[in-house]
Amino acid sequence: MIIILLLVAIIVYGFLKRKKIYAEVDRLESWKLRILNEPVTDEIAKVKQLNMTGQTEQKFESWRVTWDEIVTNELPGIDDLLFEAEEAADRYRFKKANQINRQIRSILEEIEKKIANILEELQELIGSEEKNKVEIEELKGLLKEQRKILLVSRHSFGSAIIQLEKNLEDIVDMFHQFDEATKGGNYLEAREIVLKIRSELENIAWKIDEIPKLLSYCHQQLPSQIQDLKNGKEEMIQAGYMIDHLEIDKELEKIEGEIITYLRKIEQNDIAEAKEGIADIQERIEQIYDCLEKEAIAKQIVTKETPMLQPLINEIEDQAEQAKMESESVQQIYHLKDKDLEDQRKIEKKVAQTVAKYEDLLRRIEENMEPATKLREEMEEIKGNIKSINELYIQFSEMMHTLRKDEREAKEKIAQMKKILVEARALIRKNHLPGLPVNLLKAFETAEANLKAVSYKLEETPLDMYAVNNLLEEAQNAVNKVHEQTVEMVEKAMLVEQIIQYGNRYRSKNPVLAAQLLEAEQIFRMYDYDLALEQAATALEEVEPGALKKVEELMKSRSI
Repeated sequence: MIIILLLVAIIVYGFLKRKKIYAEVDRLESWKLRILNEPVTDEIAKVKQLNMTGQTEQKFESWRVTWDEIVTNELPGIDDLLFEAEEAADRYRFKKANQINRQIRSILEEIEKKIANILEELQELIGSEEKNKVEIEELKGLLKEQRKILLVSRHSFGSAIIQLEKNLEDIVDMFHQFDEATKGGNYLEAREIVLKIRSELENIAWKIDEIPKLLSYCHQQLPSQIQDLKNGKEEMIQAGYMIDHLEIDKELEKIEGEIITYLRKIEQNDIAEAKEGIADIQERIEQIYDCLEKEAIAKQIVTKETPMLQPLINEIEDQAEQAKMESESVQQIYHLKDKDLEDQRKIEKKVAQTVAKYEDLLRRIEENMEPATKLREEMEEIKGNIKSINELYIQFSEMMHTLRKDEREAKEKIAQMKKILVEARALIRKNHLPGLPVNLLKAFETAEANLKAVSYKLEETPLDMYAVNNLLEEAQNAVNKVHEQTVEMVEKAMLVEQIIQYGNRYRSKNPVLAAQLLEAEQIFRMYDYDLALEQAATALEEVEPGALKKVEELMKSRSI
């Protein structure tokens, strides 16, 4: 049974594989027929309408030979391969059949590439002939138009007209080359000539547009600007401007030489380089104008603003003197560190330097031996120094003011801290505490000692506010600590008293509680309020859990 099933499976597999190969053979057969029916011969025949010489004849012969080879050899060879594939399938040699089919596909693909190449080259040849007919007439019109422009506006091109006319004659020769290539059937070569003619005509059109403008620049605009600069330079020199450092004559002489060079380049039709060079010249001329304008503006500003500096100079000299006097006065009252006096020294030094610079500037303006732009830079530097000195003086004055302010604030803080200590002692007396624990007594002593120390420091002459502020901070911390401990101690003592009062209701019935509360009272009278609170609260909670919370809430309601 298994053998029978196996045989059946083999038979079915063979049937399906043969069917698949037959289907592929049919597809390849159809492909071959489609290629055979391609109208390649008709397309090639279109070329016979052209001049069958030169390139056209060569291309035609090449295409004909290629197509004949396909029809007479390559496609018939495919028939043999298709037959071999079917025969291999009939003999169940499926692997060989598939290899043959792959070979056929490769051949057909290569044939299609050859046909596509033929049709592409053919269309290029025919298309070139058609485009050439249309474009050559257009280009003849452009040539005629450019010749007319040169004839009518000949004077606008100067010596460059010779080269332009030569270029047009060269293009006329190219038209003759085009005619010869067309007659010779070399339509592709003729196409290249057409494109070259168009490029040359466009280049000449650009030159025709640029040359008159460049010649106008070189013969009129640039010389006019150069003369204006020379005149302006002389006027400024007569007006007292120092502009030798600009070396204008040297630069203008160099520019005039370059203009001659660029005129020669225009004559030779080297327009791109000439245009770039002339643009550079124009930029340099504008830079000279800018430099002269800067000198004129600078002189106006220096003339106008320098006298306005004198009141400012007087002011900073007063500030330097005031800072010195204030520094000496303050040093008699306060102890100052070197860094506190640094601003005053900076002011004194910077004022001396600025005054010297200002006097030097006045002298140089009077001598009139330097460019105004340089003098303006010096003036701007002096103005910057004055601004810096003003800022330093404000900073120094604020520091001096801060010293006096710190002294007043220190005295006020001492008074406030003394008041806090008084209030803390009043709080103790008000609650009739039997006494104070040792740690709180020591905290009071420390706070009072710190207050005395900072008070003594404030009485010293000269007064060292840095030391005062350090001691003041220590005193502040000590006083705050005393106040916090006092409030905390009083609250605990009051809570102990309330707990004992609340627990009295159980004393007659609970001897143990009575004994514990009595012990808490004795600890209370020994000023150990923390331990007394712990003892009383523990005892009461054992008798009545939650009683401590009730007592605390009762105290809060009374305080409210």
